[in-house]
Parts: sequence; structure tokens; C-alpha cells
Amino acid sequence: MMDKVLFPVEFMNPVSKLDSLRKFARKVVLTHIVEIMPLSSHLEVKEDVERRLGGMAERLKETGVETRTVVKIGNPGLKIAEIAEREKADMIVVPVMSGGFFKRLIYGNMANNVLKFSRRPILVVKDGFDDNAFEKPLISLPLEDAEFCLDIMDTLKGIRKMIKTAVFYHAGNGKEELEYYARKLGVPYEVVVEERKKLPEQIVNAAVSTKATSIIVGRKSRFFDDIVMLGTAASVVRRSPLPVLVIPK
Repeated sequence: MMDKVLFPVEFMNPVSKLDSLRKFARKVVLTHIVEIMPLSSHLEVKEDVERRLGGMAERLKETGVETRTVVKIGNPGLKIAEIAEREKADMIVVPVMSGGFFKRLIYGNMANNVLKFSRRPILVVKDGFDDNAFEKPLISLPLEDAEFCLDIMDTLKGIRKMIKTAVFYHAGNGKEELEYYARKLGVPYEVVVEERKKLPEQIVNAAVSTKATSIIVGRKSRFFDDIVMLGTAASVVRRSPLPVLVIPK
């Protein structure tokens, strides 16, 4: 279980299964960022948001989760990343709707912006929050970077008790290395290796074929990728119908 989770709330996107957060973290910070818009009263909007978030926080508190709220004005991706750092959040949970074009555009952009700015692990979930997301994760490891793989394993210790079976995946050689990291995590596991072709598509297809409940992927920050969001992690998030946990280096 994580110690603290940051949950950005978008009121146009109904948050389902909010109570499930109690299985992920001891503390939850609900946040909403009021975007700067011309000819609008940001302070009035902020007060309304604080009231609505307060009601959601009370609901979570009734389940035994320590909950607080943070409302800021500014760029959502940047502010969410700043709040996550200040709160020392173990994870940011970003809900994304997969409905019509405009919903995908709005919420997909928010997820991309959080991915771009945040140096905290980010769980992107689509169409509601599922408390079974980590029962069988597919864990894609960058075996060429042993230090980063160890960092990913350390991060996953917070959700280890939620994992029933993990699928350790790599496109390329590396079966023995995957087994090494699987033993370090200390959960039942299976290993999948295959020839590397189109990596983001392969990761998603492997998750679907192994009946994984989520995908876990590392993200190395590269300046160009940060600007245009063309990195493997961002591509997996866009393609995947499953929750995706992105762990930045």
C-alpha cells in the first residue's frame, strides 16, 4: 500500500469507485486545477471547487482514509506535478475518459501534460477507477538500464501485496534478467520475451494476450520526447485499454 496518493479531479469526468482509493493508500490528496481563462472569475470558481472537493473528501474520510484537498489556479499539468512534489506523493492517479473525441482530447491532454511534467509515478486509468488494477500487472522493464530496473522494483514494493501474479516482459533477449527482477519483487510471476518490433504496440498486445489487469512501464526523460510526447510510455498510455502505471527515471 502506498503512503500517499494524489488524485486530480475533473468534475466533467464522473469519478467512479472513488472509495477504491482506500486500498491503494493511507492518505489521499484530492486536487483540482482551475485553468486561467479570459473574462472569468477564477476566485469564484476556486471557491466552488473547494466546496465540491470538500464533499468528496468527507466521503473518503468516512471509509477511514486520511484525506485533504488542494485547489490551485494555473496550468493543470505543471501544477499537479508541483503539488505531487510538495506533498511527496507516492503516486498520481489520473482518470481519463475514453468516450467521444472531445472527451478524449480534454482528458488525454491532461494525462499527457502530467506525464510531461511529473517526476512521480503516474497511474493513468480509463473509464473509472478499478481496485483490481494491480492483480496481474504486465511489467515492461528497460533491461539495458539495471539501475532504473532496480528503482522500478523499489517503487513497486508499495503495491506488492496487491499483486497476485506479475507478467515480466521484455522485447529482446533477457529471460534470466527478468527472472532476477521478478525474484527481487517477491511475487508469483511469468516471463514473456519476444523479438523487438514496434515496442508500444507489442507491450499493449502482450498485456491483452496474457490477460493482464494493467501495464507498468518506465519512462526515461528525453527533451524531444517531453515536448512532443512520442516516447514509449506515452504511446503505451494512448494505446492501452488497461490502466498504465508510468514510473519516471
